Amino acid sequence: MFADETMSRRGVVLRILLVLVAAGALVAIGRLTASDHHPVRFVAGVPVGYPRSETGARAAAATYATTRAQAILLEPAARRHVLDAIAIPAFARTADREDQARDLAPLAGQEQARYLVAALGTTVDAFTQDRARVTVWLLQALASDRAVGSFLTQTVELEWVDGDWRLAGQADSRVQAVPEITQAPRHADSRRLAARLQAPTYGRP
Repeated sequence: MFADETMSRRGVVLRILLVLVAAGALVAIGRLTASDHHPVRFVAGVPVGYPRSETGARAAAATYATTRAQAILLEPAARRHVLDAIAIPAFARTADREDQARDLAPLAGQEQARYLVAALGTTVDAFTQDRARVTVWLLQALASDRAVGSFLTQTVELEWVDGDWRLAGQADSRVQAVPEITQAPRHADSRRLAARLQAPTYGRP
């Protein structure tokens, strides 16, 4: 009985997270396609080339935070290409070492495995023409042999380098925003639903 109740609760949480991921993806994609901060090119499949403005920094931070999170499903060499595209060299090396400890690449080949990440909101904490600090509220949902999810608030540091914002630092914020989940269950098999969904691409081809 306890096992059934645990799986039921996990299913409820994942379904709620999947709905919120989809909602967050629509918001993020809508913002990234706005004319005042649309990325101008793709590098390693990542949209880059954001304006030198607070709005551009906000868009870059949301994209880079979600991109880095999703990259842990990639093989190490592909993940390094992504980090090189979005980060300054020093932080790209640091991030690569950090991400090796939470590598999910083995899950990528599992048909029922899904790792979905969405940026639900951002706020600019500090801004100059050369540096920016942005808080990003993220939602992560992982479905494989079991369903888990989490909300995460991160502080993203950006530097303006060679005509674009680049990731210069990223860490969990001191204050985390974790809402209470109250929605009742509606479907029995959350993993079957998750298997049909794809992670948001945030403008990537």
